[in-house]
Amino acid sequence: MPRKYISTYTVGDAHGSDILGVAVSKTFTVTCSSDGKLKGWSNSASERDLLIDEDVDKVGLHHVSVYEDVIDGQRVTLFATVSFSGICYLYMYVHKQEEISKKIAIKALDWVPEGFDNERKSYWGCQLASGGAEDENILALTTVTGQTEIFGFTVTVGDETSVNFEHRGTPSANNKSFATCVDVDTVQKRLAVGHQDGSVYLYDLEYLRLLYSFESFGLQSSISSNSLSTVRCLRFSPDGTLLAVARDSGPYGTVALYDVKYGESVGSLVIPTHSSTVGIGSYAHSKWCLFVIVQRGWKFNCNRRIGQQD
Repeated sequence: MPRKYISTYTVGDAHGSDILGVAVSKTFTVTCSSDGKLKGWSNSASERDLLIDEDVDKVGLHHVSVYEDVIDGQRVTLFATVSFSGICYLYMYVHKQEEISKKIAIKALDWVPEGFDNERKSYWGCQLASGGAEDENILALTTVTGQTEIFGFTVTVGDETSVNFEHRGTPSANNKSFATCVDVDTVQKRLAVGHQDGSVYLYDLEYLRLLYSFESFGLQSSISSNSLSTVRCLRFSPDGTLLAVARDSGPYGTVALYDVKYGESVGSLVIPTHSSTVGIGSYAHSKWCLFVIVQRGWKFNCNRRIGQQD
């Protein structure tokens, strides 16, 4: 059988420890690791030059998300990453053409959303999403107590580029289990949150109202009531019509597809591997299939699908 994907570039020894998060923008491929570093490689250079090498938290990082947009003719990139200490770190880079081919310094945001300095609050998942030209941009954060906090933010470009956040609300499905991952779709105005017990909740992003819940019917622990079908990752398709959910299932990893409009299951894929290393990479675009990535060790692969667009 022909290969559906080919590796376009591999970075060896990218980090000193396991890579636990990957995010891609138009300019950067960004990774975070349990070594506490946030790194970014150029997407335009054939050699994948390392442009960002930031020591963030020595405890280690496990989630990363990137926002990038052109505002009043100026390209701005925001980075969000979460450490094992429960802290969400926010950084910004205002692009300068003369710097894009060499090591650059990203700036920690001086002003962060209210509640970020609350030591009793421990964050886990993070997601930045662009609202486009007319809608508000979104920062979504999950907590270890099962909550999801939604912030709207705007980027103002001038003599001093600034980012202003506003807390929009905390949607809740009364599930106190660990909220492991989150994704935002600003096209169809939807928010999806995955939990440690295998449950997935789909919310209306505008009103933060619960629309559907997708329960897991996977393995259960024989010594407790805890599910062995933890949600590891979830992603909306580019047009917002499908939701892909990656769960544990014993020695297998499963990827399930759900119809966002009607709340129905479309199908599932079972992968015989250690599921804690399996996640959903992304959808290539609206006409292509999603792909699944396996992250293990100290390198990452950039993959490209071979096929003809409809």
